[in-house]
Amino acid sequence: MDALAGESSTAELSRDDLLRALKDSLAATAAANAATAAANAATAAANARADVSDARTEAALKETEAALKETFFTRMLAISSSSAPDTPSKTDERRRGAPTPPSSEVPDELLAEFLADADDAAEAAAWANFCARHATVWRAPPAGQRLKENRDVHPSIAAVLDAVVPPGLRVWRDKSAPDDVASAHVRPDFTLTGARDAAPSTIGALLFVEVKLPGALDAAACQVRAYLRRRVYKLCCEADARGEALDRIFAFGVATDGADVVIARVASGAPALGDSFAGAIPCPVRETASLPLFGAWDFRAPPLFNAADEAHNGFRALWRICAAPQRLGDGGALELLRVALRWAGGVREERELHLGERLGSGGTSDVYECASAGTEGCVLKVARVATAGVAAEFDAERDALLAMPAAAAEGLVPQLVASGERLRDEAHARTGAAAGAAPWPALLLRPRGVPLAAWVASRVESAAGAAEAGEGGAAAAAAAAAAAAASARLACADAAVLRVLDALQAASSVGLVHCDVRPANVVVVAGEAMLVDWGCVVAAGTRVQQCGVAAFVDARVFSKDGLPARTHLDVLAALYTWLTIVYSNGSTAPWETSGRQELSELFAARSSWMKARAVGSGGGGHGDRGARVAQAVRLLERMDGRSRDTALNDARACVGGGPGAL
Repeated sequence: MDALAGESSTAELSRDDLLRALKDSLAATAAANAATAAANAATAAANARADVSDARTEAALKETEAALKETFFTRMLAISSSSAPDTPSKTDERRRGAPTPPSSEVPDELLAEFLADADDAAEAAAWANFCARHATVWRAPPAGQRLKENRDVHPSIAAVLDAVVPPGLRVWRDKSAPDDVASAHVRPDFTLTGARDAAPSTIGALLFVEVKLPGALDAAACQVRAYLRRRVYKLCCEADARGEALDRIFAFGVATDGADVVIARVASGAPALGDSFAGAIPCPVRETASLPLFGAWDFRAPPLFNAADEAHNGFRALWRICAAPQRLGDGGALELLRVALRWAGGVREERELHLGERLGSGGTSDVYECASAGTEGCVLKVARVATAGVAAEFDAERDALLAMPAAAAEGLVPQLVASGERLRDEAHARTGAAAGAAPWPALLLRPRGVPLAAWVASRVESAAGAAEAGEGGAAAAAAAAAAAAASARLACADAAVLRVLDALQAASSVGLVHCDVRPANVVVVAGEAMLVDWGCVVAAGTRVQQCGVAAFVDARVFSKDGLPARTHLDVLAALYTWLTIVYSNGSTAPWETSGRQELSELFAARSSWMKARAVGSGGGGHGDRGARVAQAVRLLERMDGRSRDTALNDARACVGGGPGAL
């Protein structure tokens, strides 16, 4: 029994030990788990702090990169906006920090990309074509007179371009390539665009050619570099707004003094998409060395070359770059466009539109003739930039046109056929900008019109020619032609601006102000003027600032505080348009001396010009009419706003020949 009792006691003790051990083990496990949890929590907290730090670092990097990009664009704008009234100099380039071409450039390095398409037989044919053309256009300058660029050098360069430019390109001579942004205006001696462009533009220009007198090649090269920088800046702004890469943007130009040629290429200097802007230098330029064009020919004696000779390297280089226009950069006219259109009644349709001639190219959009079934007689206005601001302008134009159906029926404003947006292509979608991006708006409008300046020029030329033919002597014929031209300008100005005032009356009746009345926004349909481009329209009373093109806007709109939009501002712009038709070419205001005038200079020049006309000086054969319009302008410029009816009636009286209420 004692033995059994001892065994029982031992068993109980063992159980107690086991229970204690188990409890200790559980406690140790719990402590270990708690320690692990604490460690995990500490790790999680550390990771969270690291994530916050990484996020802050990433945000800081993004902020830094955004600042670098902004600095890049600011510097590019400074480089591309010359204040020089004519030819920028190398000093001007250095002042603005513009990169200059490396002095060790080898010509073939720049032209190598064009050599693969060289066709020696076609090149020889182009040279023979030039020699034949040049023989018919060259005239010896008057004996004892200095050479003149336009008279003596331009015809020979024009003959070269006529010979080397293929059917897919179009040559414009002495035609400015304007833009809604004044600093982007360019006025080269020759501009090459796509054959389907109805006018040159900063965006649509594929090649600029600047000509100077023999010996002034450096000046021509400085000028063409300035033009190329403006075009590259414009292309970069629009590509950036679309979220597209900037590093592939470039532009080509040609500088010549007749004897030699320099070919220049200005690139954006931007990094590849996703890379940093740190260290990026805007607008780097590459140039060929001077390549002989006409060699030792002095433009005075008969030319020294003929079809049997071998073309000089300058001619060969020009032929080769023009023979490959697809390598001259972006900006060509579209031929086919996928759009989503909303027709009357809200029906939505996706379709492809075949586009005809590009009729206009402004600051943010292009206008094309439509060539698809069901769009006969229509034009398509399509944005080149997909931003919220541009989309808002298109929406404003759409709503304004819908608010004026009677004016559209009378042909005072365009008829809105459909509105919608351009469908993004796969290449754009791959940039990552498509998701969440603003729509790429488009408007289908009717009818197509003729630009005001072209219509005026045709009427003036016809009237002058008829008057000249009816006179015998040369002096009498010239006098008759001049009088007929002046009379035709006056008639065109009256007819066009009276219709513009009727359109402004219609807008005012629904509480709208156009805010961008100028000759470029007037077209003529079957002899009747129509006011177009309502993208800047605002409700009456809205404060506007930096709105429109300065040459045709009340100076107070460009002041620090701007000005409330009232009908009298549109009326004032209509009178500026009348004066431009009568005293200028129907597109450039007579007080504009340069597309790069400072605003203060522009407004001072306009004020002086208007003061001179108001007192009857410099009338140009237009009698009291110009003086009365100038007086009305000066009155409107001093007012905060006459009543709508008073402003419109006074303007009608001025341009219609009535007594007026000045």
